[in-house]
Amino acid sequence: MSLFLPASRPARRQPALRKTLLVLAIAASCGSSGAAPDRPTLDSVAARHYEIPAGPLGRSLALFAAQSGLGLSFEPALAEGLRSPALSGSLSARMAAELLLAGSELELVALSDGSYTLRRRPPSAATGAQAPGAAAPSTPLPVLPLVRTRAGALDEHGGVSHIGERTLRRFPAVNGDVTSVLKLHPQLQFDNAQLSALTQGEIAAADISINGAKYYQNLFLLDGVSLNNDLDPVASNAAAVADVPGTSQGMPVDKDLLCSVEVHDSNVSARYGEFQGGVVRAELCEARRSLSGRVSYSLARSEWSTLFVDPQEEEDLRNSTSAARQPRWSKQTLRATLQGRPSDTLGITAYLTQTRSLIPLRGYAASQTPADPSLAEQDQTRRKTDGLVKLDWRPRRDLHAWATLRHEPMRDQYFLQNGRGTDFTVRGGGESLSGGLAHDWAGQQLRHELSYQRMENSRRSALPYFKFWYWSADKNWGDPTKGSAEGSWGDVDTVQRTLAYSLDSRLQRALPLAGAEHRLSWGLSLRQREAHYERLRDHYSYGANNRALTRNCTDANGVVDTEACSLAPTLANPGQGQYFAKRDVFQAGRLALTAAQFGAWVEDQARWQGLSLRLGLRADRDELASRPTLAPRLAGSWTPLEAWPLQLQFGLNRYYGRSFFNAALREKRQTLQYAQSRGKDLLWHDGAREKPQNRLEDLRSPYDDERMLGAAYQARDWSLALKWVHRESRDQLTRTRPKDSSGQYAGVGPYVYTNQGRGSADNWSVELNGARALAWAGGYHRWNLSLSRSQQRSNHADYEALLPADGSDPWIKYKGQFIRLSDKPADNYNRPWTARASLSTEWPAAHLSLYQFARWQGGYRKVASTNKSEPFDGGLATIYAETDFKPSFAWDMSLSWQPRFGRHRPFVTLSVENLTNRRNVITGAGDTMTYEKGRSASLQVGYEF
Repeated sequence: MSLFLPASRPARRQPALRKTLLVLAIAASCGSSGAAPDRPTLDSVAARHYEIPAGPLGRSLALFAAQSGLGLSFEPALAEGLRSPALSGSLSARMAAELLLAGSELELVALSDGSYTLRRRPPSAATGAQAPGAAAPSTPLPVLPLVRTRAGALDEHGGVSHIGERTLRRFPAVNGDVTSVLKLHPQLQFDNAQLSALTQGEIAAADISINGAKYYQNLFLLDGVSLNNDLDPVASNAAAVADVPGTSQGMPVDKDLLCSVEVHDSNVSARYGEFQGGVVRAELCEARRSLSGRVSYSLARSEWSTLFVDPQEEEDLRNSTSAARQPRWSKQTLRATLQGRPSDTLGITAYLTQTRSLIPLRGYAASQTPADPSLAEQDQTRRKTDGLVKLDWRPRRDLHAWATLRHEPMRDQYFLQNGRGTDFTVRGGGESLSGGLAHDWAGQQLRHELSYQRMENSRRSALPYFKFWYWSADKNWGDPTKGSAEGSWGDVDTVQRTLAYSLDSRLQRALPLAGAEHRLSWGLSLRQREAHYERLRDHYSYGANNRALTRNCTDANGVVDTEACSLAPTLANPGQGQYFAKRDVFQAGRLALTAAQFGAWVEDQARWQGLSLRLGLRADRDELASRPTLAPRLAGSWTPLEAWPLQLQFGLNRYYGRSFFNAALREKRQTLQYAQSRGKDLLWHDGAREKPQNRLEDLRSPYDDERMLGAAYQARDWSLALKWVHRESRDQLTRTRPKDSSGQYAGVGPYVYTNQGRGSADNWSVELNGARALAWAGGYHRWNLSLSRSQQRSNHADYEALLPADGSDPWIKYKGQFIRLSDKPADNYNRPWTARASLSTEWPAAHLSLYQFARWQGGYRKVASTNKSEPFDGGLATIYAETDFKPSFAWDMSLSWQPRFGRHRPFVTLSVENLTNRRNVITGAGDTMTYEKGRSASLQVGYEF
C-alpha cells in the first residue's frame, strides 16, 4: 500500500539544520494510486521481498521505505556515519526495520499522522524504551515536510520496476491478467493480435516482448516458481489435427491476488536464467495478523463495448462461425480471499478465482439452413479456475518457511462449423506444490526452494474421427457447396512435469578488499523436466480429398459399411452415393522425453566511494541443448557527487533463453501416423507409416547480448530516469526446408530446426515521475509520464519461421534499398514511439479513488513480402513493402468507491477502456483493416473486512 500526505509547514529551525534536513516517504510502486486513508503500519504491511544492499543507513532506510510503502521522516544527523547490513528475501516490515537498525541504538516510532520517525533509544528499559511501532511519545515529535520518491527511481542499476498492490487492484483491465498492467512499462510491447476488437471474448493472458526479445522468451515467476509453459508456446490453431495450442504463461495469475510485481528488463542479476527478454516476478501477500477477507464479482459484456470492424467484414462478423470473429461475448469473474494467523508464527492465506467467458456463434454458414435446428447457434466458452493456499511460518527472526499449493485448470470449449459432434475441449493450466526455507548459517543468508509442477496442453473430442462428406439427404447439415463435417481431431495429451530445487546464498557481512566493500552471493538450481505427447485412442481422419462415388456399401466380406459409406444420393451427383477411399490413422501411443537442467551462479556486489559494481557469472546446462552456456553479467552505477542526487548507470550482459519440448517431440510423433486405402471391395489396406517431417540439428541455446546506459536524477518533488538498451539476438531457433537431390522439395517436409534466427533492438526511454502527492481540491494526486522509442529488426517471427536452407542471410529490397533479411523491421511488437501517462487520485472524505492511464502510440508500419523479386548480387532479392497505419490513442480509467463501516468495507469499481471511443487501427491485409476495441466497460462489486 502507498501513503501520501500533504506537507505540513515545518517549525522554524536553524539554517544549518534546514540544510541537513532529510525527509523520506516512499511510495511502494511505480504506478501506485493516490492517498490512502488507511495508513500502512509496521504490523499491517504484509511480508514482501526486500532487496536492500549494505551501505549507509540513511540510504538503506530510504530503500526500506520505498519497498514497504511506509511514510518515514528523520534528521540526517541521526544516521550520519552509520551503516546497515544487506537485506535480501521475504520479510515482515517490522523484522526488516529491526534488522536494518540492529546495533545502531536507533528505533522507529509512530507519529500521530500514521507516518514514522527515527530517534535514539532511551538508555535503559526503565526510562520507557519503545519498540518500533509503539504509540508516539507524550511530547509530540516535529512533523517534517514529507518528500516522496518511488521505488523504481531508487533501483541502483536501473533495471527493476515495481508495481504495488494498490495499482494492481485498480488498474483498468477487463481480463485481470498481470501482463495487462504492464502497459505502464516503457520497455514492453504488446502483441497486435491480442488487442483486436474481434476477439475480446478471450481470457488468455496477453503476450509481451521486453526489449525486442520474442514473447516466449520471458521468465514469469510466482513466489520464485516458474509460470512458463515450455511445451509449445507458439502453437495457436485450436483445430489442428496433431498440435494443441499453447501459451507463454502456462499458469497465469490474476492481478488481484498479488502484493507486488517486479519487472527486470535490463541489468538482470545472475540469479535469473532461462530468458532473453526479461523477468516478471510476482509475489503473493502473506497473511495479516487479524482475520480478513475479500470477495468480489466482475462483469464485462459485448453490449457494454464498442466493436469496431471493417465495413467489408460486417456481414462475416454478424454471422460468424469462428472464434476469429466474436460478435458477442460475456465475461464473469468471481474472486475470494481469506487470510489470518492462528498463532503469532503461522499465517494462512487462501485464494479462489474463477473466470468464465461465453461466446455465442452460429453453428453453420449463413448461406445454409440445416435440417437440424439445434445447430442454428452454438456457444464457445473459456473457463479458468485458480485455487491457491499459502502457509508461512516464522518461529524466530532468522527462520522463515513457507509452502504453497495451487490448482489451476483451464478449459476452452470449441466447435467446427457446419458439423455434427464437432465439439472439443482444449485443456490448459495445471498444478504446483512449492515450499521454501530461509535461514542464517555460518555468516550467510540461505534460501532454499523446492517445487513440483505439472502443466498441460491437451484436447478432448466428442468423437474419435473426423469426416467431411459430400452434402446429401442424410448428410444435410453442412454447406451444400462444400460439404458436411462430422467429428473433430481426437484426444491428445501434451504434459510437462518439473521437479526443481534452488539454493541462494548471500554473505551477511561485507568483506573489505582493496579499499572497497564486497558482498558475495551465489546459488545453484537443479531441475528435472519430463514431457510427453500421447494420443489416447486411435483417431481416423477422412478428408475431403479422400471421397469417392459409389452405388454399393457392402464390402467383399458381405459386411455393410455404415461408418464410411452412404448410399444417399449426393447433391452434385444425384445418381450415386459416396464412400471414403482413403483415411489417415493416428495411432494411440505415447512419446516421452526427459531433460535435466543444472545452473550455478556467483555474484559480487562491490562498492567504492560513489561507484557500485555488480559482477556476475552464470553457468547452465540443459540436456535439450548441445552444449553448456556461460553468461557474464555486469551492472554498475556511479554517483559523481554524494550531495547531488544524480546516478549514472551502465551494464554489459548476456542472457541465454529456454529450450522447448516441441521440436524434440515433433521429431518422433509422425511415426504414430499411417495411411489406409481401399477400392471398390471396401476392404482397408495399410499403407506406409509416415516418416518424421521434423528433425533436429546440433542445436545451441539462443542468447541475447545487452548493452545498457542510463541516468537517474532524484529531486524533491520529482524523479527523472533515462535509459538506452541495445540487444543483439543470436542463435535463435527457426526451421529450414532442404531440397532433395533433384533440387525440389519432397512433399511437405522435411523441416529442420536450426539456429539461423537473428535480430537486434534498440530501446530508448525517458520517465518522469511525481515524487510527491499533490494536495488539491480535497484530493491527493500522483502522476507519471514516460516516452519510449523502439527499433526492432528480425529475420523471423518465431521458431516456426522458415529460413533459407543454406543458412544464408539473403538480400531483400526494402524502401528502394537492398538490405539483409535480418535488418528488416519486425512487423509485430514494434510500435516505434509510445507515450504513457498515469494519474491516480484519492478523495478520502468521499471514499473515492480514480486511476487514469493514457497511451499514445506512433504510426505503425507493417512490412511484408510482395512475392516479387529483382536481380541483385548474382541472385534474386525479394521485394518487401510497408503499409503505414496512423497513430493510436487510448485513455483508460477506473473509478472506485469504498466506504468504511468499522471493519466492513463494501466497494464498487467501474473500469472503462478507450474512454474516448477512438477508432485505432492495429493492422491490415489489403484493403481490410483490423481495429482495437472501442469504449469497453466492466463493473466490479465486492466486500472486504
